Amino acid sequence: MEGRSALCFLVVLTLLAASPALAAERCEEEHFFSLICMDWLCAQECASQNPDMRVNAAYCTAKGVKRYCHCTMCYK
Repeated sequence: MEGRSALCFLVVLTLLAASPALAAERCEEEHFFSLICMDWLCAQECASQNPDMRVNAAYCTAKGVKRYCHCTMCYK
């Protein structure tokens, strides 16, 4: 009886580990030069450059006259 209970427990753990909902998201950060830097425009450009990923965050930074878009994207 104990062996059967242990086997059921291991099967449940295996099913939970294989669940895509519990898998950790793989995310990447990207930054690039942008002439017109606006948050919504950065998000649009990141989404168009990486159609197989979704944009989690997008923001702009400026260093002197140079402007950069920063995006955090995760795989769908």
